[in-house]
Amino acid sequence: MAAQYTAGMVLDGEIPTSTSVLIIASRDLFVDGIIRILESTDNQVNVTCVAPGEPCAAYFSGGCPDLLLLHEDAATGPFEGFVREMVEGFPGLRVLIFGRTMTDDFLYRIIHAGAHGYINENMNGKHMIDALN
Repeated sequence: MAAQYTAGMVLDGEIPTSTSVLIIASRDLFVDGIIRILESTDNQVNVTCVAPGEPCAAYFSGGCPDLLLLHEDAATGPFEGFVREMVEGFPGLRVLIFGRTMTDDFLYRIIHAGAHGYINENMNGKHMIDALN
């Protein structure tokens, strides 16, 4: 059955859409909490989690995720270079970094490399949803 929307919704751009989120991280309680928060939003969110080192090129073929959440330990090489590659290679992709032990210097470098923001353990669910928007 096709979804129907009023003309006002079409003109206002309020048609519900799905958001695709790719997380590159090892699953733990912190990552599971992020996934639960994402899935509890009012929006349709399709979340995929891939462990660091696993091939993720398939998730970028035929379209790119809307959001890439990278754990601070996700990159196998220079982290800033990986972030820069993702941002420059996929202009519509938003990149957020998350972790528990990110130093101010690390955060400065990844933001300078093009990341759109970060999430740490001091943030609550509302902070995370705001960072995603």
